[in-house]
Amino acid sequence: MRSSKSSGPVKTRWIVSAFCLLGWPGLCWRPALLAQTNAPRIGYVYPAGGQVGTTVLVKVAGQYLEGVDWVLFTGDGLEARVIEYTRPLNAKQAEQLREQLMALQKAPQDPNTRAQIAHIRQLLATVRPPNPAIAEIITLEVRIRPDSTPGVRQLRCSGRRGPTNPVNFLVGRLPEYNEPPSTLPQARQPARSGPPVEVAIPVVINGQILPGQVDRYVFRAQQGQVIVAAVAARSLIPYLADAVPGWFQARLSLFDPSGKEVAYCDDWRFDPDPVICYEVRQDGQYTIELADALYRGREDFVYRLTIGQLPYLTGIYPLGGSSGRSTQIRLAGWNLPIQEICVDGAKMEPGLYELPLPGQMECINRMPFMVDRMEAIAEQAAREVRFGPGARTAPVVVDGSIDKPCQVDVFAIDWPGGAMVAEVYARRLASPLDAVLRVLDQDGKEVGFCDDHNDIRFALLTHQADPYLLLNLPGSRRYQVHLADATGKAGADHVYRLRVGPAMPDFDIIAWPSAVTVRAGGSVVLNLQVVRMDGFSGPIQVLLEGSDKGFSIQGGLIPAGCDSLRVTLTANTDVNEGCHQLAMVAQGNVGDHLIRKRVRPADRMMQAFAYEHLVPAQQLLAFVWGRWPAGLLRIASPLPVQIPAGGTASVILNGARPIAMGRWRLELDDPPKGIGLKEVVARPAGVELVFQADKQSDGPYAGNLILQVLNNPPEGQQAASRPAVGNLGVIPAIPFRLVR
Repeated sequence: MRSSKSSGPVKTRWIVSAFCLLGWPGLCWRPALLAQTNAPRIGYVYPAGGQVGTTVLVKVAGQYLEGVDWVLFTGDGLEARVIEYTRPLNAKQAEQLREQLMALQKAPQDPNTRAQIAHIRQLLATVRPPNPAIAEIITLEVRIRPDSTPGVRQLRCSGRRGPTNPVNFLVGRLPEYNEPPSTLPQARQPARSGPPVEVAIPVVINGQILPGQVDRYVFRAQQGQVIVAAVAARSLIPYLADAVPGWFQARLSLFDPSGKEVAYCDDWRFDPDPVICYEVRQDGQYTIELADALYRGREDFVYRLTIGQLPYLTGIYPLGGSSGRSTQIRLAGWNLPIQEICVDGAKMEPGLYELPLPGQMECINRMPFMVDRMEAIAEQAAREVRFGPGARTAPVVVDGSIDKPCQVDVFAIDWPGGAMVAEVYARRLASPLDAVLRVLDQDGKEVGFCDDHNDIRFALLTHQADPYLLLNLPGSRRYQVHLADATGKAGADHVYRLRVGPAMPDFDIIAWPSAVTVRAGGSVVLNLQVVRMDGFSGPIQVLLEGSDKGFSIQGGLIPAGCDSLRVTLTANTDVNEGCHQLAMVAQGNVGDHLIRKRVRPADRMMQAFAYEHLVPAQQLLAFVWGRWPAGLLRIASPLPVQIPAGGTASVILNGARPIAMGRWRLELDDPPKGIGLKEVVARPAGVELVFQADKQSDGPYAGNLILQVLNNPPEGQQAASRPAVGNLGVIPAIPFRLVR
């Protein structure tokens, strides 16, 4: 992780900065009056990347960005500083401007007066920005060192309000062209498309699309060249909360020197970002055209368009290998310098990786690669069209492909009995196969069927097309597993990885948000989402990796069968202010075997007003800012607290003197149904918390109780003089168990 904090003052430029020049000093913004409760958020970054060895001016647009003075990138080799902050007018400033405009319109109309009137009208056009979520702008100076590694980084900003969400920032080696930053027309009319811009390939073009806008670029190509044009748009901003279908749906068209359209794409297979490959038939100037498929647009419709005779991977076979073994991988694509590579799995644990490529292969894209514990066999060696002596004994992993339309691959399995899992990895490994699974018994009766299975770990997939079956089947029988494409399509690229065998209980944990702000000595809520696989239902313990980080987790024991849990992260009183990278691990037992997994950080994003996804992040961060005003709160009672249905239970909280004195009060935050905080009783060392459960509460079940700490305005003061009620944070999570 690389972080840069701006040295010296940041230039703040409001869209109203001309007020003082116009004689309105009272309109200058007062930062002290800003609300402190809203976390900063980035809507988009433009340009969304840069070339190694260059310095780039980057516009970061979002909301609640005032005071941001820290920029963080994942990886090494990038440095940045904040050089300017811009924000739109507020209502009071707009009203004062309107009054000045009326006065100027009544005054004699000399050139200076007309210029002031025009300027004020321009300022008033920004009073109600089309989208407040991208109304504030920070300008960064980003230096990409020559030794920076190309790839996808994540950028965050931070300030006194805490960290922003992460956004993707791409680093590459190709020359870049940046279209001037776009803003919406004042009259909300469709943007006018300018003349084509001439570029020299290979090149990466950074641009933005406004409503109705079409961007055109002209480049020279020679006969025989295989030109690839690939857009990164949806991959930059995966989901838009206030747009349908929920992302920038780019489309590409390529025109030859005569103006004839020779290629078109608005989706590359199942990926919304289009890709064109075209073999040039004649020398000349070619025009490429980019727009939104629905002619929508906004400043956050940001794209990176890569054009050139460049390597591009369209597929690999097989889709994975075995841990501890080497695997020969066949490559498919365009402009590839080699057709096969060897992946050394000697040091690769089971899991999902980015396919390692040799140094001479800098492809536009990368492919995922899966590593299993079991050794895979080829489809031809495993397949049996009918029951016969060649049936396989589970467990087995098969690498195969659906080569012909309506093809069905059939595998005969001798099954000893018990829980059988049949699972396909295809779409999750970038294969276009839309797999469907059927399991038949030896009488030809269907005992299992699955088309699609949702895997929340793959939140960027627009279609969860991989099937999964968990079946409890009688033993000493032979079964058939049928695998096909649900749409009847086929091709050499329709590859899959099929696992058939006994259930191997496992789990993954997702933690969100990926960055939190906490005071030294204070606590903050983290959400844990459990992905249980192959019937795993046991408890899971989540903890921080390493004991010297200055942080701890409370309530980290996820009860058996629980799929989500809220826990707290507490910073020690002596932890330093600033950014801290954390690593969380989760462990659970399957029989005598201990499973230990790294917790995956993520952020919740909304798509198209309705759908929510946990989008993976590259880091889990804690920003420590300020100190908890009362020292460290400690729970002095045995945990978990046992609360009887229809009864009460108490917890002693030490170090809570402000609560005991009545300056603070406690409220349960999103409590479990039927459980409440009955009373808070002052004790010599702190307070006693009394919890109550309804008689009708279903039990037994377990979880965590989270309590907010709020200012308690003194009684007797007039309402106008009372301090505002504010949320001071939360106390450490209190594990509980409801019993009958």
